[in-house]
Amino acid sequence: MSKDYSEIAYKHTRFFVEECGERIAGTTPMNKAAEHAVEVFRSLGMKYIQHHFQVPVCRTEKSVVELISNKQITPLPHTNVCFCTDTPEVGLTAEAVLIHSDVKKMGVIGEIYPISDKCIKTDIKGKIVVIERSVLMDYPDIDTYKVLEKYKPAAVIFTTDESQQGIPYVYSNFEYREAQYMLPSFIMNKNDVNKLFSQNDKVILHVELKTQVQKKESTNTIGVIEGTDKQDEVILISGHLDSAVSSKGAVDDAGAIGTVMALAEKYKALSDKGVRTHRTLYFACWSGHEPGLHGSKYFLQQNQDIYKRIKYNINYDIIGMATPYSITYAGVKDFEAIFEK
Repeated sequence: MSKDYSEIAYKHTRFFVEECGERIAGTTPMNKAAEHAVEVFRSLGMKYIQHHFQVPVCRTEKSVVELISNKQITPLPHTNVCFCTDTPEVGLTAEAVLIHSDVKKMGVIGEIYPISDKCIKTDIKGKIVVIERSVLMDYPDIDTYKVLEKYKPAAVIFTTDESQQGIPYVYSNFEYREAQYMLPSFIMNKNDVNKLFSQNDKVILHVELKTQVQKKESTNTIGVIEGTDKQDEVILISGHLDSAVSSKGAVDDAGAIGTVMALAEKYKALSDKGVRTHRTLYFACWSGHEPGLHGSKYFLQQNQDIYKRIKYNINYDIIGMATPYSITYAGVKDFEAIFEK
């Protein structure tokens, strides 16, 4: 009886989600997940390699967003953006200004929400800027902070879209944490923001943010099945093991790594039977994806010999959603025909 590889993928996904839980790169649960990947490759009799590298870990010590109205202080539901800059120790109290970002269609990628000068129609100097956008699908980006820099706001709050439940933790780019244009940044649910501005003629907010960033070690784990006549060429099949802050990451991206594990088992079984692929297969489990693609960048930067051998990369990110998602491809036009086939 042939194996049900979808069940195998689901088994591994459950392990990452239920046995490991929140898998922040540089923490013990993430290390446990990486060791599971090692055990899978080892049990299959596969060659594997590991790369150890440093990742930043952001810990929030204090995060406050409060409405100041009629001498009353009302805490507002929010999360803080990881790796942005902190507020002064006493925090910031200022008027909040709501501005709307542009919305641009990006084909199969979806929508992005850039900020340009035309979006800013009032004085925002020293104020707290509230920017409406789908923060889950379009993380706070460096270009937004650079546009805001010339207007000198004090802090920024990004919103979710109206359909999103809860308030996610998202990331700014760690490498620019100390940049002059970086701002203390928070996330609020768009429905809460709409209510806030509809009920108050002038919105005064007090915000405080104190975070601690440390460097920790994390690990990429890559299983290898050698090819035959084109073994010097590599097909890279990948996903990321780490999850975002406050999430067990079932969809993003445990399901993908479960799929990578199942594919590794399938192709190793075929190889053991003498049915081998022309090219060498790499099954990569990245770490450090969420705080800035640290694992995959380390792999490429430190392994130029392997990078030059990669013919295709099939990367699974956000797999197993209940709603339809998309395939995004990059490269020469011939790739489109390959994916369709």
